Amino acid sequence: MIRNKASDRKQYSKYKEILGKDAPKSFTDFRELKYNSVEKWNSLKINYIDTKRYNKIVEEAGNLNIKGIPIRNIDRIDLKEYKFDYNHINNERQHSVTKEMTQEFINSSKAAYSRWNGQVVVYVSEDGCSVVNLKDKIVSTS
Repeated sequence: MIRNKASDRKQYSKYKEILGKDAPKSFTDFRELKYNSVEKWNSLKINYIDTKRYNKIVEEAGNLNIKGIPIRNIDRIDLKEYKFDYNHINNERQHSVTKEMTQEFINSSKAAYSRWNGQVVVYVSEDGCSVVNLKDKIVSTS
């Protein structure tokens, strides 16, 4: 444990930067968790990776002018009861997307944005985006 101190300190700094208050309070706590609590360490690593990915997607979405309030804990909905606006998505916008693809974008979304006081949610995945009107139960863009 002593000989990994320098690399652990660098790693702890990265975790503090990304996780903020969700990171261990001290370097000693970080090392204790890393070397003596496998489940908590694995959970912390997953949180770090997810938060880092989320931050990257939020930044990229901002560059793509995706509007809305970021949603941290995403409620991934099932589109079975939702209408798929095929004409708008594929004829007008020529996206060549199926309802199944739209569901997969939602299932694999890494970020989501709330619009119009929560009536519309934009789901952002690494493969595409889905815009869902929750109020009217319509998928309008993918």
